[in-house]
Amino acid sequence: MLLDGKVAIVTGGARGTGAAIVRRFIAQGATVAVADVRVDEGHALVAELGPQASFHECDITDEAAWTRLVQEAVQLHGRVDVLVNNAAVLHMGGLEHTHAADFRRVLDVNTVGAFLGTKAVARVMRANGGGSIVNIASIGALLGMNGLSAYTTSKWALRGLTKATAVELGR
Repeated sequence: MLLDGKVAIVTGGARGTGAAIVRRFIAQGATVAVADVRVDEGHALVAELGPQASFHECDITDEAAWTRLVQEAVQLHGRVDVLVNNAAVLHMGGLEHTHAADFRRVLDVNTVGAFLGTKAVARVMRANGGGSIVNIASIGALLGMNGLSAYTTSKWALRGLTKATAVELGR
């Protein structure tokens, strides 16, 4: 029970990797606020998992939505100890065939969303005496990948955000 008594927020938690993280955290004793834009899937997961999970509809690219999410998590669960920035989108397409709007959308979700989440929980975690922020990247954060210029850029930026955040908030 490594996470016994801890409260976590997991973005993109309604399905896939996010749902696997939610299940694992609950198995380790955590209470989890599942944040996602997939409302039906989020409610279904929480219904399956029981009282250790709550669902919160959240567009992670919206700063006000993050403020609401953190407030709801604290009101419902008393604190936030862990943030897992897992939500992401993938755009496949070569550089010359990727529209600027698609590129910006990937950056907004994959990088700006993690920045906003980190910013939103920092004060709460500091008041609790600390916490953990986990940013989920991929091999795309280490290698250039053909046909994935937007995704790869976003994950390299997420890696940079992670390093900068560790230096700034690490204590």
